[in-house]
Amino acid sequence: MSHIAMDVDMNSEDSEDSEDSEENIYASTSEPVPILAPSADILPRLKTLAAHFTSKYNVGPSFFVRVPGRVNLIGEHIDYCGYAVLPMAIEQNILIAFALTKDNEEIHLTNVDPKYKDFRCSFENVGSCISDDSESGSAWYKYFLCGVKETVEIMDRIRLPPRQRPKGILAAVWGNIIPNSGLSSSSALVSAAFLSVIHSSKCTSRETHRHSRWRNGSNHRFFCKSR
Repeated sequence: MSHIAMDVDMNSEDSEDSEDSEENIYASTSEPVPILAPSADILPRLKTLAAHFTSKYNVGPSFFVRVPGRVNLIGEHIDYCGYAVLPMAIEQNILIAFALTKDNEEIHLTNVDPKYKDFRCSFENVGSCISDDSESGSAWYKYFLCGVKETVEIMDRIRLPPRQRPKGILAAVWGNIIPNSGLSSSSALVSAAFLSVIHSSKCTSRETHRHSRWRNGSNHRFFCKSR
């Protein structure tokens, strides 16, 4: 199921629509995952995330991505091997504010939680940054980079034209999933990064749809444009 992205005015008052308003959007066949307008309950978090994004990068985000945590009722740690599982999404989630930049060929990451340090690296060094074990603190950014790496590999396989590939990435992350609790906070961040890059590249090949739907699983996600 997918939906049309809707503009969200981050300067407006909170919507009075009910929580169910997320589903009240027209379907779009061009997107592999749900694209929804946010409901009133999540707007305060989006505004905080957007303000953090703007304070770091001096521009506003282009859109947001939400990926929830999950619990596996049956089949823990076998889903990524291709075996059947019975997962269930939870209310806690990972949010990403995202924008592309042509100023440089770097990935810039920041987190609303100050215990997670800002990070940046070039696209060509994504693989080495993931495999680097010298980091003494939290290497939270590696999960984001894994999502980027997966996207780039797909773009290479389908020979996506250079004009559609991201030159630089600006991203701000905020999650309320308790880490190291078995609620798939890391998987949610990988998926959110993957979907962010796919959506920004406007890549609509069958392979990206297949991967996006596989990553979608039971997880409910949305994109919404910021203005």
